[in-house]
Amino acid sequence: MGEPHRFSDYLALGDGAVADILLWRKRNQSVLFLVSSTFLWLLFVKGGYDLLSFLSNVLFSLVIILFFWAKSAALLNRPLPPLPDLEVTEEMAEKAADEMCVCINRALSMAHAIAIGGDLKLFWQLALGLWFISYIGSLFSFVTLLYIGVLLCFTLPLLYDKHQALIDEKLYAVQRIAQMQYRLIDEHVPFGDYLPFSLNDQTRKPAPSSYICRFQDMITLMSLISSDFVASHSKDWVVQEDINRCQIQEWFPKFKSISIKTSIHELPESFVQYLIDDSGPFLLPISITNDDALPNRVHKPEEEEDFVVWEGSGDEAEESTPPPSFPVLETEVKASIVSLGGAVFPKLNWSSPKDAAWMSSTGSLRCTNFPEIALLLRSSDSVVHDLFHAYDSCTDKAASRPSRFYLALRKWYPSLHPEMEFRCFVHDKSLVGICQREVTNFYPVLVEKKSELKEAIKQLFVEKIKEEFEPESYTFDVYVTKDGRVKVLDFNPWGASTLPLLYTWEELGELSGKEVELKIVESRCGIRPGLKTAVPYDYLDTSEGSGWDQFQRNADVELRKQTQSSLSKAGG
Repeated sequence: MGEPHRFSDYLALGDGAVADILLWRKRNQSVLFLVSSTFLWLLFVKGGYDLLSFLSNVLFSLVIILFFWAKSAALLNRPLPPLPDLEVTEEMAEKAADEMCVCINRALSMAHAIAIGGDLKLFWQLALGLWFISYIGSLFSFVTLLYIGVLLCFTLPLLYDKHQALIDEKLYAVQRIAQMQYRLIDEHVPFGDYLPFSLNDQTRKPAPSSYICRFQDMITLMSLISSDFVASHSKDWVVQEDINRCQIQEWFPKFKSISIKTSIHELPESFVQYLIDDSGPFLLPISITNDDALPNRVHKPEEEEDFVVWEGSGDEAEESTPPPSFPVLETEVKASIVSLGGAVFPKLNWSSPKDAAWMSSTGSLRCTNFPEIALLLRSSDSVVHDLFHAYDSCTDKAASRPSRFYLALRKWYPSLHPEMEFRCFVHDKSLVGICQREVTNFYPVLVEKKSELKEAIKQLFVEKIKEEFEPESYTFDVYVTKDGRVKVLDFNPWGASTLPLLYTWEELGELSGKEVELKIVESRCGIRPGLKTAVPYDYLDTSEGSGWDQFQRNADVELRKQTQSSLSKAGG
């Protein structure tokens, strides 16, 4: 689950011989290429050779060698030099012409936008780029620049491959700072006004005084990017401390009395690594109580035959990978499930595996045993976010992941109504907005009870949450029961990966001091896309031969293999 989301520089380099050489996976070829490049650089720079003379001498030597080889082969009755037929096909020529045409047209379009369209932003980007290239060219010769490029190609990919997590963390911080500065400049500099005359106006001449005014404006702009300005706007940024406070093991003890029944277990690192590892086959943990993640299916005779043939012809290497087992954790989880009524839904520090609900036999997060929980967690991209990307939006990111992970098992209530779940937005310690959490349906009951629902949620915030939860800005989800009680379900950071649903973050930031509004889907026209838009179509079709049917067959086969393996070990 985890590793596929990690950027692969091997794939980016072509997933072939070039990638093997640049990443030193074929060490002999890498050394040969680097030594050859160094020799050529010394030949050109220190030996005084120029490129034209070098190419002429090399070609001259090849022609002489091949000529006398061919002559001697005819005299001595030996084979001719093994030269292939060199020919540029019409297809190759057309493809090269198409590529050149695209590049040339792009360059001409850019030139047109600068010279005639008056695109000042593009003009400055191109001007600064060309100036930088010119400056670098004045420091080194062309051959030296090529050699430096070769050295970088043989060092940077290798370093990135070995230290990707650390480098990504630093690059992300630099990227955020650069984007912020660029956004500030883009918002506060009216580029079209920063020329004393229009680029396509040939009649006007620049006034010297206008340059002075523009220079003063630029000084003012730079003051906006000063530390005082950044500090005054940093209140909306996400910091790691606020992210940590939204972990369920952090907030639940404080709000236990107004939340739903929950049992929290610290996960052993071995189980965390199981969730992360994607190097081998998809193996579900062996259950000490022989529980299954998927229901037993009635197998047809032809399916049994397919199973026998497939098992006999499969790759035996998979049998060498034993399924994992977590007996201590499974025992604790089973006890919690029993104490919570026999059914729960799982959640990690921040996220529940809602995106993987379609993987379960019920199409929901309802779990009654440990293998069902493992299946959902292992299949969820939301859980991957907790494992790898929880701090990605933090301006003070100091770690790539939490030091500990927790599994929260929350009591499953089959009678809950999705229309009674709401997301609340708190900005600068003030409740600024409330909205319907389930936006994929229109619920007339919300229109009828809108006012009383809003007042009940506001009362909970003022009496129970406002002074108890530390962050200045955050969101929290609640559920309103039939008798009007409001239960806290979750806390999330302001912004970051939290969805504003029926609001926008810009809109919410401007609502401080105004009357709190409860936004709902007022009619069927306001319905938003739902979960099925994110599920492969094959898995929506449950008929025989469909993707879901095939998945269940493969899962049954895997479960059989695991059961046979465990029985054989027990017998041995």
